[in-house]
Amino acid sequence: MNNVYCTAPWSGLTIRENGDIRTCCVGQKTLGNINEIPIQDIVTSKKLLKIQQNFKNNGVDSINCSKCLQEEKQSLPSLRDYYNRYYNVTSLDHFSLKVIDIRWSNICNLQCMYCSPMFSSVWASALEIKTKTRINDSHYDQVAEWIITHSSDLKELMLVGGEPLLMKQNYKILNEIPLDTKITIITNLSYNLEELPCIDSLIARKKNLVWNVSLENTAKQFEYVRNKAVWTQVENNLLYLNKNFPDIVSVNFVYSMFSAFDIDITIEKLISLGVKKFNLIPIDSNQTMDVFLMPEQIKKEALEKLNRAFEIHQTAIHPDDLQYYNIFGYEEIQKALKLQTKPSISKKDFYDKIVWYDQWSELKFNDLWPHVMDLVDLHLQ
Repeated sequence: MNNVYCTAPWSGLTIRENGDIRTCCVGQKTLGNINEIPIQDIVTSKKLLKIQQNFKNNGVDSINCSKCLQEEKQSLPSLRDYYNRYYNVTSLDHFSLKVIDIRWSNICNLQCMYCSPMFSSVWASALEIKTKTRINDSHYDQVAEWIITHSSDLKELMLVGGEPLLMKQNYKILNEIPLDTKITIITNLSYNLEELPCIDSLIARKKNLVWNVSLENTAKQFEYVRNKAVWTQVENNLLYLNKNFPDIVSVNFVYSMFSAFDIDITIEKLISLGVKKFNLIPIDSNQTMDVFLMPEQIKKEALEKLNRAFEIHQTAIHPDDLQYYNIFGYEEIQKALKLQTKPSISKKDFYDKIVWYDQWSELKFNDLWPHVMDLVDLHLQ
């Protein structure tokens, strides 16, 4: 019964790094904070009821859902597609937890170029920014117990970060929830996977486990974008996953000026490491590196690379398996690249941004992406 804009307000919760509860990871309204209010009270709160009522009366809560509305206006994939596809609701009369996205803190071992202190403790330290991005230890047991208690109805637990597999809080949950609960891990994979304390638990539930690896470059380009990571470590981990968790690994590929013009080479390499499924995600809140805001000539080049990547994937995957292993978001990004829009980025804006990025890395953008700099020189004003 999907007769509402999105099913998330009836089926999902996201626990943010500071304890805020929202309907989903892109929801803009906070229902409450578990450092202040018990989670069981938040899921029956008037704030959630109001969002549900807005859906019933107006078709959508324009404030809470502004992110998806904006992406769909640009013909880009939105999170509501996922909720409506996998978490249909049979009744609009009550909330029934089916999926929860949990982030205990911003603890992370990387300083990804387009990330922020909210999601990376390394960035917070580098920029000397104090962030309230940690759930109080005194509330952890309460929340963990609530999740375990409700896991009989829980269809999917998403472990997000920061870097979720560096957070010991997740180990207890992984050990205690039923083996048939789907676990989705969004990870940077830049640690020694085989030595994780929870690796045996993950192997035991591999039939209901999905690895979403955050990755959009390889080799030195990867090490620039995913600052402080080592490509050979990630490459070895992908081979380990392919051996121990075959066919359940996908790549969350942030689509931007960092990745759009090497996407064919990157996807070809990742396929050779056992990756068959890709999720293309437009870069968020970073206009300078947004391909869709570039001149038509740059978008045309990006479109050619995108189509080439699609052809490589189609050729590499057996025809009978293409319905299971695809490039999610390909059609939406292809359509968005074809739209005629007025460029909003200047050459100076781009150069200044690259100088800012370069200060954090021993590698340099111009050495790694000379073809991108050539496009910028030719087509930006």
